[in-house]
Amino acid sequence: MSTAKHASDRQKGSDAPPQGGGAAVGVGLVPYKTTGTPGYVLIDRHKARMARMSHAVKTSARLHCESLGDDVQKYQCIMWTLTYAPGNEWSPEHISRLIRLARQHFHRRGIVLRFCWVAELQLKRMARTGCSSRQALHYHVLLWLPIGASCPQPDTAGWWPHGMTNTVKVRAPISYATKYASKGSTESEQFPKGARCSAAGGFCPGCRRERRWWLAPRWVREGCAISDDPIKRRGGGFLLRGTGEVLQSPWCVIGFGASGVRVCLKEYADAVNADIQRRIEEFCNAEI
Repeated sequence: MSTAKHASDRQKGSDAPPQGGGAAVGVGLVPYKTTGTPGYVLIDRHKARMARMSHAVKTSARLHCESLGDDVQKYQCIMWTLTYAPGNEWSPEHISRLIRLARQHFHRRGIVLRFCWVAELQLKRMARTGCSSRQALHYHVLLWLPIGASCPQPDTAGWWPHGMTNTVKVRAPISYATKYASKGSTESEQFPKGARCSAAGGFCPGCRRERRWWLAPRWVREGCAISDDPIKRRGGGFLLRGTGEVLQSPWCVIGFGASGVRVCLKEYADAVNADIQRRIEEFCNAEI
């Protein structure tokens, strides 16, 4: 798929609403209209994080499939399901160790490990046994491998000594990724503290660059092409490595709350803050 085609597309569920003061779109964004101003947007931090996770998983699976090109018929996608046995608990290095050992195994055979994984909670197990989320977390790992490549079971190979594993062939990897990303997004508030929701790897340089572009906020994608290679810049904004230009966010934070973060366009920040302050004073005077 060409760069021009990607650059003209607009991904639903972006992290930020469109510019111009219009109503926000996407999961986790709630627009508020204030008197005489374009208003502000309340970002639900959890829902926004889950929207980014779902977007990242689907984008990663798509790029893995597209990167195979004419060789796609020579590859197959398999899925590992990794669960914890009773008495074993989640630790952040478990999934990292498995991916590292799998990479080493396939590297010795001249194979680049293309993968994407999603974490999920076994809610029925938690309700049935009363176990904690640290015991009920499990993983779905998608792998793109050449047909005929040796792929041992992670538990028997010693890569996953924490419980049981299952391996199945997947005919529609993007659909599977979308399914498990949506399931994980509804449960992640109960995840163990510090647990990652998803990860992906094994991309070629071009796919890594395109993935960074798709995972950037909408205002970044609207201001550059994939070839500009935007990355987060220390101190704020995004650096376009292709041109050296720095893009600064048109949004600013105007407040925090229990349900999320309030943001508005910078050009309207003073007016929005004044309107909010006026409403607070009116409320306090009415209570008095």
